[in-house]
Amino acid sequence: MIRNFCRVLLTLCCSLIFHCGSATPPVELSVGRNGVAELSLYHSAPLDNPFTGIAATATFSHPGSGGLVRVDGFFDGDSTWRFRFSPDTEGIWTADLGLKHGSEKVAFKRVGIKCEGQDPLRSKGFLRLNPDNPYRLAFDDGGAFYAVGIQP
Repeated sequence: MIRNFCRVLLTLCCSLIFHCGSATPPVELSVGRNGVAELSLYHSAPLDNPFTGIAATATFSHPGSGGLVRVDGFFDGDSTWRFRFSPDTEGIWTADLGLKHGSEKVAFKRVGIKCEGQDPLRSKGFLRLNPDNPYRLAFDDGGAFYAVGIQP
C-alpha cells in the first residue's frame, strides 16, 4: 500500500514539474533592474509600407509581482521589428511579441527575460515628478535631479 502511494505521489510530482516547466518560456537574455532589454521579431513578407502596414506590440508580464506592461515595437529595417523594455522587478519576465497585418497575426514569439541585480548605470532609478514639489524632478530612490548645477 505504501509502495502504491509512493508511485502515485511520484507520478503526480513528475507531471506537475513537467506542466510547470512547459509554461516557462526559454530565457533569451539577462538584464539588470532598470536596464534596457531589446528583443527582435522578423517578418519577411513584402509590404507597401512596413512602418504603417504592421502593428508591432509586446506584452511583458511578471508573475511574481503581477506587473503587466504593454510596449509598441518599431520597424528597424531589413524585415526586423524591435521592442525595448526596462524591467523594474527582479525575476523572470515573460515577453509576448507579436506582429499583425490588418487582423491577421503574421509573427509571434514568447521569450523570457531574466532580471537580476541592479543595472550599474541606472542605480538611482527613473526620473519622475517629485511627490513633494511638482515643479521638480526626482529619481526613484528619492534623490533630487539637478539638470544644471544646484537649484535653490
